[in-house]
Amino acid sequence: MIEIISCNRYNPSYAEQMYEIERACFSDPWSRSAFENLNGFVVYVADRGDSAHIFAYIILTHVLDEGQIINIAVHPDYRRMGIANALIEKVLEYSRVNGIKLLMLEVRESNAAAIKLYEKFGFREVGRRKRYYKNPIEDALLMDMEVKC
Repeated sequence: MIEIISCNRYNPSYAEQMYEIERACFSDPWSRSAFENLNGFVVYVADRGDSAHIFAYIILTHVLDEGQIINIAVHPDYRRMGIANALIEKVLEYSRVNGIKLLMLEVRESNAAAIKLYEKFGFREVGRRKRYYKNPIEDALLMDMEVKC
């Protein structure tokens, strides 16, 4: 059974596993040190209920009534199982409870699967950051959505 476990208080023991997931998912991954101190961020992870082996995560930051999904990753072996959907649902639930009215994110313009997922939840393209991503160099689409109570 796959479970989504809330980690509003970041657990540093997840850093190494999150880094490995990041490396498996992205051509230009975050550094290991980026995962070592996520205090102050909202972090949800997906595991099988024991927290010993995580295979997906989402990281959210927010100020007042605006939130930003700054990273989401599902290990390639666990894709197409609804995990990203469940993680986004957790962020939406958190947003509603905590008064977040606008959620934002950036996505690589060639990541059609992610764009389709975000659009399913109501995100819409609102802008572009030229040459935002590296390896390969590519624009980021800026997307946002109003959170409905």
